[in-house]
Amino acid sequence: MHIIEFENADTTERVVILEANRETLILSIHHSIEMVPIESYLIFGQDLMLAYERLEGKARLENRTGQTVLDVTLRRGKVLVTFFPGDGQKSMETDQSYLTTAVRQVGLWE
Repeated sequence: MHIIEFENADTTERVVILEANRETLILSIHHSIEMVPIESYLIFGQDLMLAYERLEGKARLENRTGQTVLDVTLRRGKVLVTFFPGDGQKSMETDQSYLTTAVRQVGLWE
């Protein structure tokens, strides 16, 4: 099990990798179970790293049916993290300093 934490001063939201194989990750995202293709996760990681380095941009994680399950938007050091579980959406605002741990937990990207 691997955990990616998005936090601000008030709360911590976790994305948990429950299972993985060569093609798919099974994630727990805000109390919803999602199947995510490895390719989608890699694109999300690359986009997150690029946005983090530039202090601006967007990273979107899509499930196997192409629906967005997690969206991270950076703009001028501010960060909006939006989760799209099966029952709606939940957003949290934070700043880039809180995102450092999450970027590290997602992985290293070139």
